[in-house]
Amino acid sequence: MFGKFEGVGEFSWGENEKYTGNWVAGNKHGVGIWHGSTGDRYEGEFSDSKFQGHGTFTWQTGEVYDGEWSAGVKQGRGREKFPSGDEYIGSYKAGKFHGVGRYTYTNGSKYTGNFDSGRKIGYGKIELSNGNKYVGEIREDYKEGKGGFFWA
Repeated sequence: MFGKFEGVGEFSWGENEKYTGNWVAGNKHGVGIWHGSTGDRYEGEFSDSKFQGHGTFTWQTGEVYDGEWSAGVKQGRGREKFPSGDEYIGSYKAGKFHGVGRYTYTNGSKYTGNFDSGRKIGYGKIELSNGNKYVGEIREDYKEGKGGFFWA
């Protein structure tokens, strides 16, 4: 197509924004690397200029997400490391923790269980850094319902 990028190449625009990779009909499509003007970076698969498939996004804050994307949003399985040192490994839906996952805090405590729209909910296990743990029902991030607390 005349006037639209096609094939493999590099294009820079705006304030230090750049894309290197595959182009189809003027869109980022296939494998590529995008550098944002604020220092953010994405390396992975694109479709119609959106993150699609597997990719790694690194924010200028130090947060890193490595996993599946759909239409530019975290969707499917992934791993996210936060600047605080906390880490989440599990499922995402519409960019939020959703389904089964494990959230590990910097202090060594962790939650393994169900998430819904970013919140702990349903059945799960909370393991504290001192060895104590709770196994049971969780609602809106809190222990609620049937469950047991075990001391180390």
